[in-house]
Amino acid sequence: MLHSFAGGTSDGCAPNGSVVQDKAGNFYGTTSYCGSGNYGTIWKVSNKGKETILHNFAGGSSDGCNPGAGVTRDSKSNLYGVTYGCGANGYGALYELSTSGTLQSAVQFWRLRRQQLSDRRSASVCQGRAFRKLQRDI
Repeated sequence: MLHSFAGGTSDGCAPNGSVVQDKAGNFYGTTSYCGSGNYGTIWKVSNKGKETILHNFAGGSSDGCNPGAGVTRDSKSNLYGVTYGCGANGYGALYELSTSGTLQSAVQFWRLRRQQLSDRRSASVCQGRAFRKLQRDI
C-alpha cells in the first residue's frame, strides 16, 4: 500500500476517479469529502508514499465542492477536473489547478444534473467533454 487516507480536516477521504502519474512518479487525484472544509481535496502522493494536499475545496460560488472524478494533466502539468456541486451556479465547475498551486474555475455548469455526476462514469465523460471544450477555447 502506498498511502492510506486518514480523513478529518487535515486529509481527504473517499478517493474517487482515475489517478494520473507524472514523469517523476508522483500520483495525483481527488477525494470527494474531508479536508479543511469537508468539501474534498486535490492530492499528490510521491512514489515513496508522502502525501501533499494541493487544494482543499471550500465550496460556495467561487470554488467547487465534492469532486466527482479524478484529474487530467496537460503537457504543462496543470491539473483539470470537475466538481459535483457548488460553483457560481451550484451545479459544479470545471477547474484548473496550475503548477503554481492556483485554482481557477474555468467553466461553471448551468444544467448539469447532480444525479448524473453521482455516477462516476458520467463524471468522467463530463470531465472529458469539458476538458476538450477548454482545449478548444485556449
